[in-house]
Amino acid sequence: MKRALQATAGATGTLQSRIDTLGEKLNNIFVALRGDRTLSSRFENSPPAISDRVNNIVDDQWQSTSAPTQTQIASYEVASDEFEVELSNLKTLVDDDLETIENELDRLGAPWTPGRIPEWKKKY
Repeated sequence: MKRALQATAGATGTLQSRIDTLGEKLNNIFVALRGDRTLSSRFENSPPAISDRVNNIVDDQWQSTSAPTQTQIASYEVASDEFEVELSNLKTLVDDDLETIENELDRLGAPWTPGRIPEWKKKY
């Protein structure tokens, strides 16, 4: 979208800012799901990601015949609650934020971007 906006006459800095904000929101969702790779690469402490919690449960239960422990159940509850929030954030990002920006790009006549469904109008 950034490149398409740069190639578009009449593009505004406001739309560029909204695209940047969209990228930041998406990055925040990735961090919640996968963890902060920047912090971990510097050996800094960071809260466990949703995938960390789930992977720990799977690793512990993989060949176990016992029921999940109370700690695993609590970890699953936390992961489930966090995932619900991030899924809601992702739906808002895609259904509202992204759609608004795509409509604005279409209105400006920006070049096509992957994932954006073009409007076809047959001209004679």
